Amino acid sequence: MKASSTKQPEAILPSLATKINKIHKAALEGYRKSLSAAMKAGNLLIKAKGACKHGEWLLWLKGKCSGITDREKFVEAFIASRTEEAGK
Repeated sequence: MKASSTKQPEAILPSLATKINKIHKAALEGYRKSLSAAMKAGNLLIKAKGACKHGEWLLWLKGKCSGITDREKFVEAFIASRTEEAGK
């Protein structure tokens, strides 16, 4: 039978911390990119809504942005509006 060369649990902690921090940093970068994209999409949705005549917004949205769920559209516009308010 081969002798096992398993490390003591405490011995792996420095390596785990390095990996955790690296992955966490990548996740934060991803969150920032996602939030930035959502703000841009939201700003464009708000601009499009303002350009539509009364009563045409939802029809335009359904026809031109059908790949985005209603919830996603709302969230993106909400993020953009809150970001705009915070900047004032």
